[in-house]
Amino acid sequence: MPIFEITENLQVGDSFGERLSNAIEGVFNLDYESVIVVGNDCLDLKSEDIIKTQSLLENQNLVLGPDLRGGLYLIGIQKNSFFKDSFSQLKWQCKELQNTIEVFAQKNNLYFSVLKALNDFNFGYCIQEYLKSKNNSNVWLTVLSIFQFHVFKFSNYKNLKYSPNLPSQLSLRGPPLF
Repeated sequence: MPIFEITENLQVGDSFGERLSNAIEGVFNLDYESVIVVGNDCLDLKSEDIIKTQSLLENQNLVLGPDLRGGLYLIGIQKNSFFKDSFSQLKWQCKELQNTIEVFAQKNNLYFSVLKALNDFNFGYCIQEYLKSKNNSNVWLTVLSIFQFHVFKFSNYKNLKYSPNLPSQLSLRGPPLF
């Protein structure tokens, strides 16, 4: 699958919804029939989740990857199901996002699938909870991934590309889009 990294420097729009919608539209304008959007705050996302999403998009208009707080860590959408103006106006960055998009899909007669819920990291305390839930064999890999996430997300080095040389388990994750 081709991967497009659309960092803050490349995003266009005033609101999160506008920036996301413009990014998706930009990829569709390159003649792709479906897009899978992933953020950079879901350390439990695996390559299998992306592959499953790609497969589901063959028969579904929309695939949602919910986080444990009502948001989404992944959105897969077909080109013919993307309504840019309506999509940009959804309730983004809130705990009702999953429900809002499901209602949107139902109103627009879109077939959709929902993946398993995963942790994401919107707040500092999430990291501590995540580390407590992992067994000791994965702790160092987890700490490294969290460190990279926070260094790149919160640093002042806006021109850096997120392209780490990590063990293969992490390199199979989709890159951050936002």
